Amino acid sequence: DGSIDQQYSQPQPPFLFGLKTFYTYLGMELKYQIVHELFAKLQFQYTKVSKELQNGSLNKDNYNQFSAAIYYGL
Repeated sequence: DGSIDQQYSQPQPPFLFGLKTFYTYLGMELKYQIVHELFAKLQFQYTKVSKELQNGSLNKDNYNQFSAAIYYGL
């Protein structure tokens, strides 16, 4: 963030200046071997993103991600 002029002027802006974004992740993975080298896998991930607005409040977004797979081998 910031302009090129701000980067080359003194004093420079503080490190990581500007609006902040906060990320929170929570996930789980379940893997099961059905028979030798044949696997089933389920995954879930919850993501919470909070972005700071100009007025100081936070804009919050939540995302859920699910995936499933069946694979054979390594």
